[in-house]
Amino acid sequence: ENSLWEDQISRRAGIAQQHLHPKSKSSQSKPNSTLAQLREHVSTTIRQLKTQQQQDLETARNRRQVEVNHVREEVARYVLDVQSAGKSLEYYQELRLDLASWTGALRDLKLKMAPLQEALRDIDKAHLDRYHDMENDVVAVLRDND
Repeated sequence: ENSLWEDQISRRAGIAQQHLHPKSKSSQSKPNSTLAQLREHVSTTIRQLKTQQQQDLETARNRRQVEVNHVREEVARYVLDVQSAGKSLEYYQELRLDLASWTGALRDLKLKMAPLQEALRDIDKAHLDRYHDMENDVVAVLRDND
């Protein structure tokens, strides 16, 4: 019965049956030595599991640290992009306001220029009419002198 219990414990611990106790009369007669070997194997296994766990935790922590650093770099890059975009937006907003002012000024100027242009056309027409009158006078004088 003791042997069955030892076999079951060794299987649960993942220790090969042959390594624990060869099927000889001397090992069966010494259950304390088999238990000592089992304890040694179990404690070795526990130490290995703890070491593996520590290594896994360290690896996971390093991986997370790399991810955190990467995210921080991305955030810094995005902040710079947003700042740059903000400066560009401010520039274009100011340009839009300037263009709106200039457009308004040009419309106002166009409204004020329309009467002046009309007056200049009238003056040009009057000068042209006077020129034609003078031309007609010159032609008449030349005909009279012929």
